[in-house]
Amino acid sequence: MTSTAEALAMVAAERGRQQTLLADGTLRYTTTSPDCPDLLRLAALGEEFGEVGRCFCDGEPPERIREELVQLAAVAVGWVEWLSGEGQLSLLEAAVVVPTPYNEFPPGY
Repeated sequence: MTSTAEALAMVAAERGRQQTLLADGTLRYTTTSPDCPDLLRLAALGEEFGEVGRCFCDGEPPERIREELVQLAAVAVGWVEWLSGEGQLSLLEAAVVVPTPYNEFPPGY
């Protein structure tokens, strides 16, 4: 089983990939782009959710579903970063945080 830290590291790597695609012009926006309309952020999140559903319904292997879940999480994290005024890979810092019990939140959340 993948640990929380490993899963967050995968999401952070995907966020980095998204930012690289933005920088090289492959993407016009990411969910951290200040000029990205919220409707497009929502559409990107919905598209990634649909990809997860398609993989599940098509009987794709767990590795493929995991790839899509990581992309979905990265899109969501990017939006959270933008809303928080971060706009960069703040998740990298979160990947080294020791998880707390489920009913508690770390300071700053």
